[in-house]
Amino acid sequence: MKSINNYIIEKILINKDTHIRADIDSFTEKDFINAVKQYTSFEYEDILMATGGEPLFIHNKKVLSIFVDNNKLKYTYKENHGIELKDDLNFNDINEKTLEQLYNYLISNI
Repeated sequence: MKSINNYIIEKILINKDTHIRADIDSFTEKDFINAVKQYTSFEYEDILMATGGEPLFIHNKKVLSIFVDNNKLKYTYKENHGIELKDDLNFNDINEKTLEQLYNYLISNI
């Protein structure tokens, strides 16, 4: 988890739009997986930073983290009973704009 100071600094940098931008045609699922691996802990706060404060939902589940396990994308979420679960993340489950935001955040912060 990032400290509040890092969060504020990153928010300022993102708002200044100083990061490199890649569009969906310039990266593949493998590139995305490699970026997640290099970033290591892509947590809820990071997702919010990448998406401009918008939570990421996959199959009506709020994504708490994205990670790589056995070279496959996974995500965590909480069920109604409060237990955190993980599931496979299909690259096509995320819309292109959000994928670009996530990838740009990852490559800008590796």
